[in-house]
Amino acid sequence: MPKRHLVAGVGNVLYGDDGAGIEALIYLKARLNQKQFEFLEFSTQSIDLINYIKKYPVNFIIDAVDFKMPPGFVKAFRLKDVNADMDSGKVSSHGIKLLDFLKLCKALKIKNKIYIIGVQPKEISFRQGLSKEVLDSFPKILSEIEKLISPYPEN
Repeated sequence: MPKRHLVAGVGNVLYGDDGAGIEALIYLKARLNQKQFEFLEFSTQSIDLINYIKKYPVNFIIDAVDFKMPPGFVKAFRLKDVNADMDSGKVSSHGIKLLDFLKLCKALKIKNKIYIIGVQPKEISFRQGLSKEVLDSFPKILSEIEKLISPYPEN
């Protein structure tokens, strides 16, 4: 297993705030220790992420998540804590829904730590660029990663 941890940005930059995970990677890469983290982008085919999370002891997946909260709200949670209430029946723009991703991880017996850091989008529509609220959430995303990674020794 590599000594570094994975930060994966998921989203579609052609759908406004749905691109939050992809755009957050640029912000995070400039602020997190490059020796401790690997940064990878997964746009519309997030199912490919399954091939990578097995390689890293701790994984952070940044994505737009509809929490039914104000735009820019950020929440971190373990993938294993995803339930049907958090994962609507809508088709994901990334190729797989969180609940299905969790089931796949369980079926493949992936034991690595997987955290989802979700940011509440303001608008997901065919347009480029993020809302101000989502852009302003990036320091909170950074703070969540720093808090969650603190129990793990730096390699």
